[in-house]
Amino acid sequence: ISKEHHLQQYAPKEIFLFLLLFPLFSVKNVKSYLDSSLKHYLEAEKDTLYRFKNDSHINWRGILWSIVQRLVSLMQEKGTSSTDSPKCLIVDDSDLPKTGLKIEHVSKIFSHVLHRRLLGFKLLLLGYWDSKSFIGLDFSLHKEKGNNKKYLYGLKPTHRKAQYKKKRNSKSYGYKRERELNKNKIDVTVSMIKRAVRKGLHVDYVLMDSWFICDKIIKCVEGLNKGIFVLAMGKMGKNKYELSGKEYTAKELAHKLKKQKKEKYYKTLGAYASEVTVNYKETKLKLFFSKYSKRGKQYLLVTTNLSLSFTKAIETYSIRWGIEVFFKEAKQHFGLGKSQSRDFDAQVADTTICIIQYNVFSLAKRF
Repeated sequence: ISKEHHLQQYAPKEIFLFLLLFPLFSVKNVKSYLDSSLKHYLEAEKDTLYRFKNDSHINWRGILWSIVQRLVSLMQEKGTSSTDSPKCLIVDDSDLPKTGLKIEHVSKIFSHVLHRRLLGFKLLLLGYWDSKSFIGLDFSLHKEKGNNKKYLYGLKPTHRKAQYKKKRNSKSYGYKRERELNKNKIDVTVSMIKRAVRKGLHVDYVLMDSWFICDKIIKCVEGLNKGIFVLAMGKMGKNKYELSGKEYTAKELAHKLKKQKKEKYYKTLGAYASEVTVNYKETKLKLFFSKYSKRGKQYLLVTTNLSLSFTKAIETYSIRWGIEVFFKEAKQHFGLGKSQSRDFDAQVADTTICIIQYNVFSLAKRF
């Protein structure tokens, strides 16, 4: 934390620590802090806490990574990891609904859960599974421009004009975060994966759902040369895969494999499945087609690990559920996405604090 941004008589690290302690005192936000027993320990007024969270010079990504690296070190020193279960990076996004139209950079986002647009931010998260615990590593907040030129970001011009605005130094961390808002989520995901590997995390797989799997991410993971594989849910869409010099869609390949009687029944999984190795944009991929009844919906799993079996692919992909559990529990217990602060820097601060709280409590529960 920048030393030149001390607030009144409190060191930034003291304020940071007290913000992390909020859940232990059943404090949900700064407002409820004023009436809590915690106020007797830190006699700071609300403006002190707000100024701290609104400071665009605080490197929240650096703070999160610093704590993550310490926690991962503890996991390796104290914990025992299963040799059968792979270590994984997991990427996914989630809706962070908001109620205030004056929140800086808030927009209408499309919720794939509710199948409608709502006011808020999209949270893009990269997490880590060490075979026993899930922790959040990195994140970015995004807004969505939408297709209506008259109502950019899904908002009326008067609403956009009324939004809180703040000028940030182009060298500040807050400015860099602000630039991420309109960046493509695939590009940011690539940056996050590269950053995680640079930080020294050793993983076997990068797991993701069908929204994220694409040539850019596959090429990124392959280019790391760290023996890391991609495993993702694929789309039964129009993408073409090359097999024996001919191109097929996923649906055509599934039909071809069934016709060639390469579909097997896996009793332990209750699934009918077939597999094939194909070329996709100069990359060799293994495709698994599965369904849970003879006339059931066809699912597609895609991996760059050509020696992976169907049973192991299903077992490994199920690890991705850890990030869904994170979203549910972080929202329920640590108020992820509940911040209604108008300042975007405070939105980043509150999200970071929630992730750190979840990580620490997760390991406290484990050990």
